[in-house]
Amino acid sequence: MKEVIRQHWATFYRYDTGVKTAVWPRYVLLAVIAILATIFARGGIKDFGASAISVLSIFVGFSFALLFFIVDEKSKSPVELDEGSGALADGELEEEVKNDKLIRLRREIFYNLSYFNFVSFVAVVFLLGHSFSISKGLIGVFGIELEAAFFTYVAPVGMALAFFFVFDALASFYRVVRRITFYFTETYGEGVGNQPDSPTATNPPEPASPPAP
Repeated sequence: MKEVIRQHWATFYRYDTGVKTAVWPRYVLLAVIAILATIFARGGIKDFGASAISVLSIFVGFSFALLFFIVDEKSKSPVELDEGSGALADGELEEEVKNDKLIRLRREIFYNLSYFNFVSFVAVVFLLGHSFSISKGLIGVFGIELEAAFFTYVAPVGMALAFFFVFDALASFYRVVRRITFYFTETYGEGVGNQPDSPTATNPPEPASPPAP
């Protein structure tokens, strides 16, 4: 998974300049939100956990559909891709460069999806672990003091990690949706809709192209 994480982080750079952007502020923000959520969720997250698992399951199913789409697109040649949209008429250099950028974007989306699926799996593990509370029955075998220490120190950390991975998964999925929308716009027709500017978008834009997510 190190390669997936590394490739996912490599997709963070400015759209207009190609300069890489720092990834750590994103994780600092997610950590702060997770800590705040833990403080305000002292009563536990069983209901939240069940809902989050259901939502992540739906998103993971959608992500696998996108993965199959990406694999299917990979089987097409660059000419086939652009001929379908009428973009590559004369094999011009400009269009060839654009097609290379789309191939690169498609590869990056694949790693974005793989990262999302990995983080979703980790989030579900932490949610299930906290929902079962690492069972009071198991902790109770070792005495009341250990049980008290567990629910005082260990359980909140586990809850914070569960929140962190859930929020990371949701943020990653949102970014994938923006990038796949841009890919469709650029591949199958320009002017389908303007996408908002984003510092995490990829590939320098064509003059008439909308900004990528």
